[in-house]
Amino acid sequence: MKQNINRILYTINFLISFGYNAVSKILPAFFATLGHSALQISLISSSYNIGKILSGITGGLFTDWFGKKNSLFLSLVALGIFSFLLAFNNTIEWFTGVFLFIGIFSSLFYLSFNSIVTIVNEKKGRSLSGMEVAYQAGFIIGPFIGGLVVLNYGLNQLFFLWSALMLAAAISVLKINFSDSKNSVRNVIGEYLAVIKSDSFNFVVLIILGAIFVGIIEGARDILVPLHAVDLGFDIFKVGIIFTISSVITMIGIIPLGNFADKIGRKILFILSFLMIAVSFFLFLYTKDLWIIGILTGIISLGRTAGLTGVRAIASDISSPTTRATSLAIVESALSFGRIIGAVATGLLKDRTSTASVFYVFVWTSLVIVAVYSIIYLRENISRKG
Repeated sequence: MKQNINRILYTINFLISFGYNAVSKILPAFFATLGHSALQISLISSSYNIGKILSGITGGLFTDWFGKKNSLFLSLVALGIFSFLLAFNNTIEWFTGVFLFIGIFSSLFYLSFNSIVTIVNEKKGRSLSGMEVAYQAGFIIGPFIGGLVVLNYGLNQLFFLWSALMLAAAISVLKINFSDSKNSVRNVIGEYLAVIKSDSFNFVVLIILGAIFVGIIEGARDILVPLHAVDLGFDIFKVGIIFTISSVITMIGIIPLGNFADKIGRKILFILSFLMIAVSFFLFLYTKDLWIIGILTGIISLGRTAGLTGVRAIASDISSPTTRATSLAIVESALSFGRIIGAVATGLLKDRTSTASVFYVFVWTSLVIVAVYSIIYLRENISRKG
């Protein structure tokens, strides 16, 4: 039964990735060609992440109360409706508003989806990384197909495709045979406050700050890479190719890194992931080749995915099935907060400084994160030996 549930979950994660990345990785380049500033473009991503924050912990409590499967179905139906609404107006203001609601229901999706994954599967790091493979498979074809659809049929057809994919995913949810665990909001809050009180340092440093750091890099990547590609003269189709290459690399690398998280530890995985990110951002400054840019974007994406897998695994480790969605909601809220910081900072810096300066900011940001977590890891090891 577990294998059958996992197959359905793989399909759902593939479909949501296909639809979202077909649109989100194309939009920055599309609006850049219309003359919008980097800051204006970053507002769409920021609106999406504000929506995820608004859903946030409330969404986690709702999911634990309403049921994981019910919440998963509801979120996908809503995403199908709002992605369809994008076709009604192609202004950046309309996109910013609609993406707020897409963010709200995307948060609900990830909370319910990851809760089911970590409840059904005992090895959390491995199961989360396995689902990430399905996500990256959608990421591989999403930007590629998105670029082709926009170039040949126009932007609105892309939104109709996204809507259809979300409704297909919602139908797939009905086939999941999952014994749902529900809990009252009062009990969830009480149980989780006890968890935080018992290990507040690791809760803040590993879950809250860890997710924020991952979000900053993700927000920066999603704005900086497409805009840098446009600066180099690449068209929307080539931007799609960059992210396709990136997804192949992430899909190949994430399974061994997920197993690494289960066997060796979450902190080491986090340190390794941000070291990969720092080196890749630095090397961006020394190439204009499409394929090398795709490879470097892939290493950044692999580092980001590994870091997020580690944070989600920790959040799952400390929670019971009845509080799992709330625990993951805290991760998603912190992640979205970081995405906003990363996207807005990238937009502001890109409009006011050179591209090289923007890359250097995130090189040093990543290295500082590596240093901080290395110190924490070494101190903990010394304490254990002492």
